[in-house]
Amino acid sequence: KIVDYLGANRPLFAITPEGPTKDLIERVGGWAVNPDTPSDVASTLAEAIRRVHASEAPLSETVRDEYRADRIGRQLRTILEDVVSRGNKPA
Repeated sequence: KIVDYLGANRPLFAITPEGPTKDLIERVGGWAVNPDTPSDVASTLAEAIRRVHASEAPLSETVRDEYRADRIGRQLRTILEDVVSRGNKPA
């Protein structure tokens, strides 16, 4: 679903542990906070809301561009073509 939101050009806020989701959201300029710290969730959400309402939400067009539908579609097509061309041969 994150890719859908990236494509919709919306600010992102996530309650997520350390990992790829948190990394991506922070790279794109969104807010990601660990669910184990409720006070951090509350304060980060309040800051995100304030910045979005003030039109100060940072957006990384470079990162969003990496996830454009046509770009992802081409990558998937390349993978599928490779799988089909190998047939039953092991990788």
